[in-house]
Amino acid sequence: MSVDHEDAFTQGREDGFTSGLAGEAKAPEPDPILAALDLEYEGHYQQGAALGFVRGKERREMVRRRAEQQIKDREK
Repeated sequence: MSVDHEDAFTQGREDGFTSGLAGEAKAPEPDPILAALDLEYEGHYQQGAALGFVRGKERREMVRRRAEQQIKDREK
């Protein structure tokens, strides 16, 4: 059985973004069953997860900074 590698990358990116945004310590792991069915699935998923995770962490930091700035602006 073959899995669409673009779908694996997209799913990894979405899962990674969610994990990064939630402040989790590491990017998510791929589904072990799908990884066993298609040897390339894991690599595509992990690439997407890494990208999404970094972007999720960046977004989390941006939101935190924006909230701090709004608090400072209200205190003025």
